[in-house]
Amino acid sequence: MSGLTESANEVLKLAVSAFGSAFSYLAYAVGKANPAVTEEKPFCYTDGNGIYFGEKQLLFQTASKGSELAVLGLCHTILHCLFLHPFRAVGKDADIYDVACDLTVAYYVDDLGAPFGDRKHIEYRKHLYKSIIEQFGGITESFCSAYLAGVDKEKLEEIGNAIRVCSHFMWRRGEQRENDGGASGQDNRDEGEEDKNAEKQWIEIAKKIIPRLGKDQRELQRRLENVTGGKITANFWNDSSKRAKNERPTTISIIYFIVTG
Repeated sequence: MSGLTESANEVLKLAVSAFGSAFSYLAYAVGKANPAVTEEKPFCYTDGNGIYFGEKQLLFQTASKGSELAVLGLCHTILHCLFLHPFRAVGKDADIYDVACDLTVAYYVDDLGAPFGDRKHIEYRKHLYKSIIEQFGGITESFCSAYLAGVDKEKLEEIGNAIRVCSHFMWRRGEQRENDGGASGQDNRDEGEEDKNAEKQWIEIAKKIIPRLGKDQRELQRRLENVTGGKITANFWNDSSKRAKNERPTTISIIYFIVTG
């Protein structure tokens, strides 16, 4: 392990710890995403499976802007996963969809009180939210997409630059490989199956988060209930335990309930 990677790992470890202290209700999800450093160029990104930080950018951005930026990166990318954004990207207008997803996530990041820019940027985002809510009645990817479809290219780029935290370059892997001429039908089928499994995993993770949310996270609770298709209460944990008692225990199931229950 190089000195650069070792330093980046230490910075990320501290950021994960700080995130867990500030947003304990999302710590389980971040743990499942297993944040790691890579040699990729972006500051942070997700492929729908994990959360990754480019080691060079992580160290540079932390040195120049402070450790709060890595906490923001964790909050931003984990919400992309919980809202299933990486799994809805294929076939969408990338310019609009990517900004719509970032705008939706930014709304919840601000609602949760995560550090996100200076006062000027905060006011800019509030104005955006207000405009969308007045026109469409709420903040969702669809509403944001409809709003963004009505702005010119220059304005779309301005909004994107104001709210962008992570890279989405891994969201369209199949499309990219086809365009490069390197994707076989089997490759795409395998990748499609992996994405389906990852999507199901995030839905299950969302179900486990909902009972942990308090009155200060009502917006997030409603959103995750929408993702999971129904209201999840604290009884979810008790029901899980009851089901476990009625099943023949295995080593894997015992470990599962010790870790998650």
